[in-house]
Amino acid sequence: MRVLAALLLLLAAAEAGDIVATPPSRTTVYFKFEGPSSPAVYDSMTREMNALFLKTALAFEWKRLEEASEFESVPNLVVVRFRGDCRMTHPYPPLDERGVFAWTAVTDGVILPFSTVDCDRVRNAVWMAMWGADRPRDAQLMGRALARIVAHELFHLFTNSRDHGERGVARHALTGAELIADGTSFHPEDLHRLPGSTSSK
Repeated sequence: MRVLAALLLLLAAAEAGDIVATPPSRTTVYFKFEGPSSPAVYDSMTREMNALFLKTALAFEWKRLEEASEFESVPNLVVVRFRGDCRMTHPYPPLDERGVFAWTAVTDGVILPFSTVDCDRVRNAVWMAMWGADRPRDAQLMGRALARIVAHELFHLFTNSRDHGERGVARHALTGAELIADGTSFHPEDLHRLPGSTSSK
């Protein structure tokens, strides 16, 4: 299938050092929930992603990886896999906080468009950060958190850099409170580094 062929070509180009970061205005996000998920979480995640990149030239079309067509030609794509349980259905015991929420593949110093998100760790951070008034909208907050984590990984891809910002979504590490808080976004200095940014430093 053409999607898989495109992925193989990307890997081969990365190994040869031929990939140059030239992010397109529209990117297809092929995603796969490898565990349970919910429509409410997905809808919240895609809305938040649109809001985070609103002041850039970037736009996203989300497609399930397993539904990719063999006749489809996709010149600009990223692949995001979500591991674990991406729902917010009941309390969860604390996890070891030393792990990361997500990671992106790198080959020979080149950042590749393949990211993985640990939903179990994100879910735990969201649960621990919520208060009583947040409980009825826990699915919305989970989706918001996932979007901010995916946006963080795409920031590295679109800037072709492992550098982090000092504030906002591009920070080295986001707390559970920052993942669900109203208004958490890219800092203007980081947003300015993204293609077609309309922000000022």
